[in-house]
Amino acid sequence: ASRVLAAAGVPEAEAPALLAPLARQSIVNAGLHGPARSLTGPVARGDEATLQAHRDALVSAGLEELLPLYDELTRRARLLVDEKAVVGGRLGAKV
Repeated sequence: ASRVLAAAGVPEAEAPALLAPLARQSIVNAGLHGPARSLTGPVARGDEATLQAHRDALVSAGLEELLPLYDELTRRARLLVDEKAVVGGRLGAKV
């Protein structure tokens, strides 16, 4: 995440202060609601255009080597969406 912020022009020294609140709240939410119910963002919304825009931005920033990681995190987030659908009674819902 720090490398992506650096590519966007954020000074390296500022990255921890920007990332810490996001990480902290993600952990709190997962502890309270479980990971599947805490998922937010483009995968949770089924927003394929934003997911592609993220991939394009990584390429534009010269960070192509992060694409496999991004794709794997997206795949795992989709598994959480599927889990949420099963738990929520929407068996078979796909994103």
